[in-house]
Amino acid sequence: MKKRAWVLPQAAMLAPISPSYNAFKSVVLPTAVTLMLCNMDRICMSVAIMPIAAEFAWPASMQGIIQSAFLWGYTATQFLGGYLADKFGGKTVMACGVVWFSVASLLLPVALSHPVADAGLTIQSVFVARCLVGLGEGVAMPSMNNLVAAHIPLKSRASALGLTYSGFHCGNLLGLLLSPILLLQFGWRSLFLIFGLLGVPLLVMWMSTVPASAPNVGTDRAAAPSASLTSSMPLSSVTAHAAGLSPPSLSMPHKAPDTAPQVVLHDAIKELEAQEADVQVSWDEVYSLELSSNGPPDTSHTATSTAGRELVRTQSQIDSERSDLSDEPWFITAVNNAVHQTSSPPHSGDAEQWKPSGVDEALSVSSSPSSVSLSQLLSSSATWAIVIVNMVQNWGYFIFMNWMPTYFNTVLGFDIHSSSFLSFLPFLVVACVGNVAGILADYCLLKGVSVLVIRKSMQTVAFLIPAVALLVLAQPGLSPGVAVAAMTVALGTTSLGQAGFVANMSDIAPRHAGKMFGLCNTFGSLSGIIGVTAVGFIVEATKSFSTVFLMTAGMYIAATIAWNLLCRAEVVFH
Repeated sequence: MKKRAWVLPQAAMLAPISPSYNAFKSVVLPTAVTLMLCNMDRICMSVAIMPIAAEFAWPASMQGIIQSAFLWGYTATQFLGGYLADKFGGKTVMACGVVWFSVASLLLPVALSHPVADAGLTIQSVFVARCLVGLGEGVAMPSMNNLVAAHIPLKSRASALGLTYSGFHCGNLLGLLLSPILLLQFGWRSLFLIFGLLGVPLLVMWMSTVPASAPNVGTDRAAAPSASLTSSMPLSSVTAHAAGLSPPSLSMPHKAPDTAPQVVLHDAIKELEAQEADVQVSWDEVYSLELSSNGPPDTSHTATSTAGRELVRTQSQIDSERSDLSDEPWFITAVNNAVHQTSSPPHSGDAEQWKPSGVDEALSVSSSPSSVSLSQLLSSSATWAIVIVNMVQNWGYFIFMNWMPTYFNTVLGFDIHSSSFLSFLPFLVVACVGNVAGILADYCLLKGVSVLVIRKSMQTVAFLIPAVALLVLAQPGLSPGVAVAAMTVALGTTSLGQAGFVANMSDIAPRHAGKMFGLCNTFGSLSGIIGVTAVGFIVEATKSFSTVFLMTAGMYIAATIAWNLLCRAEVVFH
């Protein structure tokens, strides 16, 4: 069997792709790092609240109110952040959020200064400062969802979400590890100053790395491929990979720029028989994907082949080859799906028939305005399935995030340093399980499991296992080891939902991913506000966390039932 290398012209590529484009380095990795700092700024308060409450004599109920302040601001910019991300692009909106929450974080030591305390405004000023941090961070997750939907294809999206959420959860890990160290060495004020100043290098990295993603300003991006479909296009030169095989080429007028980049796919996947020639092309493995700018392909030759006929790759062959890409890394898939390859020219009147599959999906996020209304989003049961699950997810997540160090300190008797370290363990599991969930979901999709089955199954497991773990935690007299293990399982396995309800947002509304995430997470953040505040009053009244654990377990079970009844996987909002 003879193997070949395909050389694909610039006209076959989606317009935003440049010679330096790599979805992992340019989008996923910087987004993960940004979400990491977001969570470091967020979670440091759950450690600092213990010495602050001792210094200012705040009861548990007041601690709950103060910790909920972040979520009030966070909630306020969820839907707005999604709308702005869909309109102006996730890159710009995320950058504005970084500036905002970094400056706001620096204000908290001022809010707790002695002049403010002497004026009797400590609680009010701290509440406002944390609310401002939340306002800045509220745009981060909708912007992330917009960027992933815009740059990552459907079959690799769960893996990409797993990686970005890993950064998000690593922020919890670093925050819980560094906060007690900084607190003991420099005092609690240092947490907010240091984490706030980290926004400066982050912003520089973000602006220099992430490609622009502006869907509503993206008509040019859409126009470039469209023009290619209806004008004379240089055709691929198919060069022989093994000696002795004559490379066929097709002659066409060529008007591409002299520096048109080409995408070279070497030794690609699974052997398929070309229908128009007695030549077989091996597509078994992708050894490398490189972008070069060697100029336009040579179109001066006439078509030749060992069989003396042209090699014509039909759209059905392209689709068949794409369906067999089962072992490639997700970031290779991301670029492959963005590249539209052909060896036969379009003719006037049949551009739509010639247009490769995947163009509509690839351009759907960027080529049209986000016109779906709030009432339309709320009119679908598919939206409400995500809303319900998001509310319950955030209820549990924010309770764990804000109260877990206090639980380890007051109930299990660990000191501040040990409490922070033990709180680190569940978030470590969260980061690992989230990646596994994404990889497993994408693998199942490639093996033919339906998207609906994957989303339902992942979310069901993501809630039922934590429900059982919380029922264990609610039992009196648990040893510290059992309690820590149960807490780790309860929080860690909820991240399976990243391949459930989180990925489902892009399933049902790929062109409105930012707005959909903002809407659903608004409800989720409101739930978090209620949960974080309520825990303070419940613990103050009952001197126990058992009621909180039982209530949360019941909510997980109820949400699982609702999810399986209402969830949909097809595109609902076009």
